[in-house]
Amino acid sequence: MVLAALYLLILYRYFVLHEWGNDARSYWTGWEVGLYERPWHGPDGAYVYSPAFAQGIWPLTLLPWPAFFAIWTLLEIAVLVALAGPILAAVLLLAAQPIWQEVAGGNVDLMIGAAIAVGFRYPSVWAFPMLTKVTPGVGLIWFAVRREWRPLWIALGVTAAIVAVSATIAPGLWADWVRLLIDSSATPAPITSYVVLPLPLAPRLALGGAIVVWAAATNRPWAVVVAAVVASPLVTSTRLTMLLGALPLLGWGPLRMTAADARHQDHLAPSRRGIEGGRRRQWVGRLLEATGGRADVGRVAADRKGSSRVVGADGSVVTTRSG
Repeated sequence: MVLAALYLLILYRYFVLHEWGNDARSYWTGWEVGLYERPWHGPDGAYVYSPAFAQGIWPLTLLPWPAFFAIWTLLEIAVLVALAGPILAAVLLLAAQPIWQEVAGGNVDLMIGAAIAVGFRYPSVWAFPMLTKVTPGVGLIWFAVRREWRPLWIALGVTAAIVAVSATIAPGLWADWVRLLIDSSATPAPITSYVVLPLPLAPRLALGGAIVVWAAATNRPWAVVVAAVVASPLVTSTRLTMLLGALPLLGWGPLRMTAADARHQDHLAPSRRGIEGGRRRQWVGRLLEATGGRADVGRVAADRKGSSRVVGADGSVVTTRSG
């Protein structure tokens, strides 16, 4: 009930008092003119994410603005609840101004935090932060440091596939976006009350990468979310809401089983295979014992070099011989 009331309050404060909603409106109006032609400080804000994101939400932009904003705000609250749980989500909306501004403004920081948490289990989800704010993708260093190549290639492969399809549809927009990224990276961070880490992007990227290396080496996946915040294009007070993505990685909230289990998924995979192999050997041993088999009953067929293995009654390998 509290969350429902807060949801209605957000809608009331936007449509009646005309507060916030700028980020969401920039997504909705992006296609009205050239996707990257709107001025940065215009009344509707500038669209600054990849063409793929704009293409992905395009069906929603066909809705009237009130319907789009209502759906987008509901999605923001749903992500917040998934990360923090309903009680903490309500408390944060009531007591934490950055959380309120994030949800009411419609930015994607909460969604990126959730994508990072879920991305440990489903690496294809990493495409979302890389195709929106880009630099939070520094978190992929986690997989490289731990030599977990399969999830790394899945994340990069899915992102590349989305880019390929999107660029086939609108190649010119990708050239425009790359120019936008180059121009914005050369612009110094503004010194305002909203910027909490007024450092250039390059040193923050380096710091974020170092945090990920430390996190991977010490098995602290929650620190990857911290690194993503540090490496964000602009670290504002609302950008800190991305840190809620660390909650599932610390065992909190509805997503905790998905993300927390993933911390050890690749690390434990070899031992799991070993356990399963041991169980199979025990099963073979029991079968041989039940049938009165001798130690050589379980002899495995000779391999290419002519060697063979003899399995004992307990399922263990007794000896290996040639010929």
